[in-house]
Amino acid sequence: MSLAYLKGLKTRYKNLLEVELGKSEELLTREVSDFDLESQIRKVNKSYRRFDEFGPKFEETLERLSLTLETAKAEEDLKTFQKESELYFNIITEVTSRKEELKLIDNFLQEKYKNLSKPEPDSKIEQLIEIQMQMMQQMQLQNAKPQHDEQNQAAVKLPKLEIMGYNGDKQKFKEFWDQFEVTVHKNTKLSNVEKFSYLKSKLHGTAQSAISGLQLSNENYDVAIDILKDRFGDIQNAVNAHYVELINLSCASNRTSELRFLFDKIERNLRSLEALNQNIDQDVLFQ
Repeated sequence: MSLAYLKGLKTRYKNLLEVELGKSEELLTREVSDFDLESQIRKVNKSYRRFDEFGPKFEETLERLSLTLETAKAEEDLKTFQKESELYFNIITEVTSRKEELKLIDNFLQEKYKNLSKPEPDSKIEQLIEIQMQMMQQMQLQNAKPQHDEQNQAAVKLPKLEIMGYNGDKQKFKEFWDQFEVTVHKNTKLSNVEKFSYLKSKLHGTAQSAISGLQLSNENYDVAIDILKDRFGDIQNAVNAHYVELINLSCASNRTSELRFLFDKIERNLRSLEALNQNIDQDVLFQ
């Protein structure tokens, strides 16, 4: 694919996902009457399917564009892409979270529709009120900070966006795994299948593809962890990647912005190497 085509495709998917995020936000906050219930369920499912279809395509396009820019040595375009990468990552992370929220809302709407269909006119109003209260409580849990009451820990949802997403970048695996291990992997109140479900929700790109063939089960959780560690968690691979990035750095001009960008990139790689127990004071780095 040509560079121009990939840039156009990236913009198309980005705009589409941003529009869908806005539409789905309305679905999450809109009050639904009994008459609109079926229509709302269809809209929620449609929004979920669009995220499920275009989210992976957006990630794949970003990966191809990054590789094409590096191969074509389009330095200005590459710098622009790197500066905008945080925005793209935020969109991907927000799409993942929004899918979880839509799934939650769909469950409640389906339950509400099922209760409406029951031939119990005397208790219908009470059932609807109870379901609406449960919806409100679940939405508050999604947006609130996690509580530290030990009796309620098992029922509280994992904090939104507390753990970074992971796309298969070997330089970032240690940071991802350290967060996931403390928050989820060592959480004795979660079953392996719950841990596996949360792990899948945080993976995208090549990391997601690496375990895509595993069914969601208690036994496959440990298998998935082993696959990710073997493929992305090799410390030497991460160390090599940082050295390669330092060696391949391009010289900056006298412009302040370019010097700052170069300094930040060097600093990030050196700090990462230091975290991997590498001696960053060795002469070979500064010859």
